[in-house]
Amino acid sequence: MSRQIILDSGWRLMDSNPNEWEWSNRARRQHVLGGWRPVKIPASVQTALVELGEIKHPYYDLNSREAEWIEHRDWVYALDFKSPAYPQRGRVFLEFEAVDDACLVYLNGTLQARHEGPGAPFSVEIGPGLREGTNQLIVVVKAPQPEFPQTGWTEQTRSLKGRMGFGWDFAPRMVRVGIIGRVCLRLTGPDRLGDFLVRSTLSPDNGQASLNLEAQVDGPTGQPVRFSVWRENRQLAEVAVTPGPDGIARAVLELAGVELWWPNGLGEQPLYIARAEAPDGSDRLETTFGLRRLEWARRKDAQEAEWPFTLLVNGQRIFQKGWNWVPADQMGGPAADDRALTLLQLAQQAGANMLRCWGGADPETPAFYDQCDRLGLLVWQEFPMSSAGISNNPPADPAYLARLEAYAGPVVRARRNHPSLALWGGGNELTTEGNRPLTFEHPYARCLQSVIEKFDPERQFRPSSPLGPHFEADPEKGELWDVHGPWEYSQRWPGPQYWRFNAINPLLHSEMGLPGDASLVTQKRYLTGEHALRRHPARRHHGGDWWDHQATIESVFGPIVDEELYIGASQWLQAEGLRYAVEASRRRWPHTAGLFLWQLNEPWPLAVCTSAVEYSRQPKPAYYAVKQAYRPRLATARYAGLKLAKGEPLQVELWFLNDLAAYSGELRVELHDLAGRSLAEPGTHLVEAPANASRKLTALDISLPTEFEGTMVLNLTWPEGSNRYIFSTRAEAPLRELLAHPALLKGLFN
Repeated sequence: MSRQIILDSGWRLMDSNPNEWEWSNRARRQHVLGGWRPVKIPASVQTALVELGEIKHPYYDLNSREAEWIEHRDWVYALDFKSPAYPQRGRVFLEFEAVDDACLVYLNGTLQARHEGPGAPFSVEIGPGLREGTNQLIVVVKAPQPEFPQTGWTEQTRSLKGRMGFGWDFAPRMVRVGIIGRVCLRLTGPDRLGDFLVRSTLSPDNGQASLNLEAQVDGPTGQPVRFSVWRENRQLAEVAVTPGPDGIARAVLELAGVELWWPNGLGEQPLYIARAEAPDGSDRLETTFGLRRLEWARRKDAQEAEWPFTLLVNGQRIFQKGWNWVPADQMGGPAADDRALTLLQLAQQAGANMLRCWGGADPETPAFYDQCDRLGLLVWQEFPMSSAGISNNPPADPAYLARLEAYAGPVVRARRNHPSLALWGGGNELTTEGNRPLTFEHPYARCLQSVIEKFDPERQFRPSSPLGPHFEADPEKGELWDVHGPWEYSQRWPGPQYWRFNAINPLLHSEMGLPGDASLVTQKRYLTGEHALRRHPARRHHGGDWWDHQATIESVFGPIVDEELYIGASQWLQAEGLRYAVEASRRRWPHTAGLFLWQLNEPWPLAVCTSAVEYSRQPKPAYYAVKQAYRPRLATARYAGLKLAKGEPLQVELWFLNDLAAYSGELRVELHDLAGRSLAEPGTHLVEAPANASRKLTALDISLPTEFEGTMVLNLTWPEGSNRYIFSTRAEAPLRELLAHPALLKGLFN
């Protein structure tokens, strides 16, 4: 049986001027490590220096600026370890799960490997270079190539890293470096197995599955490889096959009475285990997988060039209830994985069924994908390439594309067995001239497409997001496919983009969002003393420079002095706007195939941001508003805005949204003021909702008492739930009155 020896302790760290280790003979010497910094891996250099007390924690005040020097150094990791015992014909490999970003690997003074690219595992055979007794491993993590932050020229990108760490609207400049994934020794016999692939094909009735299994065999024996499939410790099938001339062992196994893997909200997520074993048991690979059929369809009347945006899983059409995902923690490592597990549970509990892993960041980790498999969260994984504002055109030169192709292959192979992986994307908001979304005419897109076709041909690849004739969610643009925006609670009355969401009709809305303040507790934890003042550079550093929306808040609520009330008003606007965006998008189903809100989480503590969950993992009201709006059955109101003139009737359309089987019930409608006094006779309406469809019920024209001026609440109630909306007849600061009801302000969406 193959053995793994985890190398997570005993490491030492030092910094160096860039390129010194290659230029000098340092890498070829044996080093006494006693004076080097003791560190554990996996962890970024930033995390290690915080734990050693060499830098202030970068998440407080302006501390991150004092740590920017880290990216300008090479970082040298060293480990002394004993040579493991292994059979005479055995082999030893050094395996890295993730190094950020480029590195050189030396064993006993000899260069063993060069690597580039975050999130791409790699290994090197080191058995011939091992000595009896103690060996010394040196990993030189190179200083990252300089890149533009959020604003710049995308075509000048040289690094394979995501650009978020170089400075973004929701992230400071903190260019992560280090060994951020597991490192281990793997001991095998003469045959070493690799690149284990499991592909499944379901029968038309979904009752049977045909499994295609492949494993690369590197070794001299040419002996058969034993494949087996397991479910809950019960072996279901096995077969032994001899590798072909290309060194790949291929087998087909048939399974009957299979259990289907479903996205969140539609069923369970059973996971199977596949194993590949060398004949003498000296090496074994294992992977989990799920059985599901995933398809992308066009509209029935689609143009030939239109992309397929409608998702079908196991033959069932599914509205994509999405969130955009950014890294759980900017410094990465185990702390980020731990945070991600909690955040993914929140996404699942909110009713989401798909996440878009945004292309300004590095590919997500094995722990992330494992959790998505368990929770039924499909993943749209983009490669690390993003817009830069001045120019969004990605690199096209052959030298860069050759590096990209070499990097992309391991990224794809490491993730392709996950049932949660639904789609590959080339990056975020990549465009050509005239702000036109990227197409396969661009060499960058063709390069990645060729990698996907080679290593994961059963999944689709999209050059960028948005995708189609137009970038913005603008009703005046004409036909809209995949679009982005807006990211603000508009000051254009009658309110927060109601006019836009009532007018647009995109096929997919893959990014839009609204800002909202973090809780006062969070703000005071990370912004101390004068740093918390509204126009202090530290507050601007923590999101206030991009996302402070005081003018919008005061246009709706009037001036607010009390901090808690101000934050409550900010959070209410974010929640109200996101709720309406979700409901409007679902009302357009099946023409609109899904919505991905920007964004679920944030990678470091922000005072104000478009995230629905704070860095503390405390959900904002926006999270609960979206959770309500993603319910499988929901009565909603369509309206022009929050404000109407005094004496004007309240005009709304009532809709019922239904993801499940056909539904019949009764909807009760009530309208009252903030004191609970009725403003109109309650009404009831029969709901007859087809399965997996949205249905307009009726249009209401409710006359208000002539003397009424103020704020009112519209209640919709049906046997399975309720929904509430706020309106006002006040001309100025229409929701000022709501500030006197902080419980309603906070709890409207809970």
